[in-house]
Amino acid sequence: MSNDNTFITGIDEVLLRFSIHSEEMRKNCMKGLVRAQILIRRDMDFTSPTIPIDFGNLRASYSSHGFWINGDPFITMQFGASYAWWVHEMVGAHFQKDGSGAKFFEASLKRNEDKAHALIEESMRKGV
Repeated sequence: MSNDNTFITGIDEVLLRFSIHSEEMRKNCMKGLVRAQILIRRDMDFTSPTIPIDFGNLRASYSSHGFWINGDPFITMQFGASYAWWVHEMVGAHFQKDGSGAKFFEASLKRNEDKAHALIEESMRKGV
């Protein structure tokens, strides 16, 4: 047997297909992450504790950003209002809006962890 591996045909095609498949999976993962953050954001409006609203600035300051690091998808979710952390941590405070309260972001993340994972998995599996 020769050390020359040229008798193995199609290896370049297999590697290319794997690379394409891997890239497609990463893109689908990003789609799932976006779907998950939409779920979490909506949940903060409708499931107690909801985002406290006085004038609506805190709620309007929400943003999310998808980005790639070394080819892997990531997403951030944040409230940009300078006082967001303070309101989020005001345990025991009485807010104007019924059902709103402290830890609204944390509660939504915990409440939707399994659903978020399922959305990401579904996106990767089906290419949604």
